[in-house]
Amino acid sequence: MDDNDHIDSNIDDSSDSLQTQSLLHDLNNCVLLYIDSELCIKYIRAVVEEKVVLIVSGTLLQSILPQIHSLSLITAIFIFSIDRKYHVPLSDKYSKIIDIFTDQQSLVQSIRKTVHLVLKQALAFSLFDHQKQKSTRDMSKDSGSFTWFQLLVDILRKLPQTHQAKRDMLDKCREYYAWNETEMKKIEEFETTYYKDKAIEWYTRDAFVYRLVNKALRTEDVELLYLF
Repeated sequence: MDDNDHIDSNIDDSSDSLQTQSLLHDLNNCVLLYIDSELCIKYIRAVVEEKVVLIVSGTLLQSILPQIHSLSLITAIFIFSIDRKYHVPLSDKYSKIIDIFTDQQSLVQSIRKTVHLVLKQALAFSLFDHQKQKSTRDMSKDSGSFTWFQLLVDILRKLPQTHQAKRDMLDKCREYYAWNETEMKKIEEFETTYYKDKAIEWYTRDAFVYRLVNKALRTEDVELLYLF
């Protein structure tokens, strides 16, 4: 999952708004902010092979929910509003609404749990599907399509073994997370403390390794995957 869309007609440069944006970037490197619901809907409809978590303010709910709720790429919807009671009935009508939040901290905590759960479910489904395909298809005809599970095992077993491979991987990670202070600190930690026996520990941790490997597997990005 690569997209967190935040729609709010009151987005500004206040310290509170900037703090919310910073917290969201810590959860996912791809966070897009919209004040125009039509532009957001247009973007969502153009998304391919990704999942979207939507955070929307109470002022824009009526204009956007009916148009996007049924889209399969919408994984979860979080409502951020000062009037929780007013919006509670929407939870019965729209099943993808996780909850209605009035404070920043509880919103971010809930998003963190949801995003991590969705990523794990998506990867588990992907690996199960590849294993199922592996047992039913003619390997001589389509050997490349089911190698992704084997690549994951190799990644966990061999990630990375040479200093140059490690530098190449970290350069790519730093490029991807250049504006994410939290992940940059984790990259520094990886650089100074990682050794091969910690591969599985790093993969199962909620950090850049897990996220980028998961992204590479889901999108079958060979170039990104081989960096690991």
